[in-house]
Amino acid sequence: MDIILTAVIAAFLLILIQSHAPGLLPFFLMIFYFLLIAQLAMKLLVPAIRTLAGADIPAAGLLGLLAGSALIFYLSDSFKSMMEDAGFGAVGRISHTAAKLLILAAWSDRLLEASGTVLGLLP
Repeated sequence: MDIILTAVIAAFLLILIQSHAPGLLPFFLMIFYFLLIAQLAMKLLVPAIRTLAGADIPAAGLLGLLAGSALIFYLSDSFKSMMEDAGFGAVGRISHTAAKLLILAAWSDRLLEASGTVLGLLP
């Protein structure tokens, strides 16, 4: 229900933007489209990833982290492509870089653990 409410609010905002700033309409259209896709992904895919991460599989936490990172990277890359097609490539590249930093921050504990293991193997 909240996805439908968000879509209705976005439609009204797009009509308002079209009447007052028609040059910015493609930019806001891409942003609202991305927000709806991201909200839909969060409602459907995040619970599946959490279920996968909580399963009794060895390295289930790593599998959930990998699936979440892939989802974030896919959404970021699609948003970057949409923004480049709309003529706002700089905004798309900045958001893609922010998503890469988010993925790096999510993996930081695993990277520190791996570096500690590798350093422990050195004489």
